[in-house]
Amino acid sequence: MYVNKIDRSRSTIRSLSAVARSARFQLAVCLLAGLMLPLGFRALFAEPLPISGNAAALNSLSAAALAIIIGVLAIRKFSEFPGVIGASYIFPTFAATFGIAVAIILVTRAPYSGVLLSLSFAIVLAARFAIGALEHREGGSSYYLVPGGEVDRLLRDLDGAPVILEDPVLPADRHAAIIADLHHDHSPEWERTFARAALNGIGVYHYKQVWEAQTGKVRIEHLSENSLGSRLNHSQKATAAARLTADRKLRASLS
Repeated sequence: MYVNKIDRSRSTIRSLSAVARSARFQLAVCLLAGLMLPLGFRALFAEPLPISGNAAALNSLSAAALAIIIGVLAIRKFSEFPGVIGASYIFPTFAATFGIAVAIILVTRAPYSGVLLSLSFAIVLAARFAIGALEHREGGSSYYLVPGGEVDRLLRDLDGAPVILEDPVLPADRHAAIIADLHHDHSPEWERTFARAALNGIGVYHYKQVWEAQTGKVRIEHLSENSLGSRLNHSQKATAAARLTADRKLRASLS
């Protein structure tokens, strides 16, 4: 019986995580929280703010709605990349979208309510962080590694146990992320598999980008001399030649 309770609780957590990952759920919760709750707080702790005929309220709510929609979709896009923690993008993304919305209002000199925008920003942050907490209860993306090249270096750095794809077949997992050394000369079957994965919405990533996201390190593969390096090289040669000439003159004067 105890095991059955654990299984039921795990299935409940998985179902909540699946709901929290839905784009419709995230948009609905963030829009309702970011638009309706500020009006409720304003009505409770201050005078009620009428919407009809109030240009400041309409402009503020419209700007907040646009900022929330763009912010939610942008965070979802950032979270799709393997090794990226989506919660780390919540504050900067909404700060950017709300900042752009306020800048547009200021440039157009449209009336607005700073209280409504501030409350909407704070509430939508709390709502999106709560959704992020539900999302993280699930394992996240499943990593499927394609053999070949230098993809083996990811085995010790990836979170969780990655799956090695032995055959060029698309994984059935809807949270799958295919990682391969895209600079490696893969067979035509694998190339077709990568194309089918992209068409089916499954992410295909170069191992180097995933490794950098996981470790926080940057691996430099190619170096090329730019104009600054060329000038520095010529300057060093000129300095060495000048020193050699000065030494010869000094020796000649002493002798």
